[in-house]
Amino acid sequence: MIKDRTRTSARPRLSLARRQGVLTPAFLLSSLLGIVWLVAHNALKLLFFHESSVGWPLALVWAAAYVIVFGGNCRWMVAPIVALGVISCYWLAVMHVGIEVPDDLFLWPLLSAYPRLLSNIVYGALLTGGIVVGLVNIWTAVPVLRRTSGVSPRRFGLVMGAILLVAGAVAIEVDRSPAGHAPERWARIVAFAVIPALIMSVPRRAT
Repeated sequence: MIKDRTRTSARPRLSLARRQGVLTPAFLLSSLLGIVWLVAHNALKLLFFHESSVGWPLALVWAAAYVIVFGGNCRWMVAPIVALGVISCYWLAVMHVGIEVPDDLFLWPLLSAYPRLLSNIVYGALLTGGIVVGLVNIWTAVPVLRRTSGVSPRRFGLVMGAILLVAGAVAIEVDRSPAGHAPERWARIVAFAVIPALIMSVPRRAT
């Protein structure tokens, strides 16, 4: 009986220790900020522009993935969580810059186009914040992927870059704005798709 109680009481600590070995505090914090950003983006888009967003299901899936991880030691969920972070925060934010804003704007989207509208200023600041949080999330994901058996950050970054490039090309094809297939748009899409691959390919000391 004593041995059984000892084993039972030790299981939660062992599970928590394993989870801490898989997900770093920096990655967890940036992911939490990413989920908060995604919910805020969806809410503001609905409030200011009366438009629904694909971000709602992404936020639910991203949060559900963390519930699965914290419900048990699931190393196989690490790569999907990183991919969800890249798509849900970084890519969703940069796509507004690469697709929806005028060609003469880069950061602070819509701010220069509509300087008198508070809603656009707030929304532009939110998108810029989403890009920053997304980049931090990608940077902090590298050591997490390295600790996960069978996942190379460099290869993962290349795969994600290819996926983002295809997604950007599809978005341009679907979009019907006057800008159409402007070269500047394609340049942004390629640059935004390459950035995650470059970040994940930066050599770092093993931790």
